[in-house]
Amino acid sequence: MVVPLSLSSLTAVVVADFISLPFFDTALVRRGWHGVSKLTCTDHGEEPAFMVMQPYSDFPSVPELARLEDLDDALNAQPPQLNFPVVGTDDFLLQHHPHHRTLRGAVTRHSLQELRRQVAANTATDP
Repeated sequence: MVVPLSLSSLTAVVVADFISLPFFDTALVRRGWHGVSKLTCTDHGEEPAFMVMQPYSDFPSVPELARLEDLDDALNAQPPQLNFPVVGTDDFLLQHHPHHRTLRGAVTRHSLQELRRQVAANTATDP
């Protein structure tokens, strides 16, 4: 009794996914974020995410190896951000997708301001 019921439930879920996107994927698609549903609901699931998804760059980011100008650009961006993604690249991305970056971490505004203050203090005392 349990096996037929389980199989029918699984079949219903698979058929429903072919007819329409799952509930949460539908919410993402309505916001214009199609990449997640392409990775989960199509045959693009085996492809790297950067081949399917468009980069989202509407906010300032900090390079993994940042200069003072990079820190200032992030801190002075409008509207002010509370958190900044730390992004980097690797040889594969440089060769195939030079404009793409990968997320390495995140830093808060407070930490970035403190880092900027410390660097400025060190450069002022160095001859």
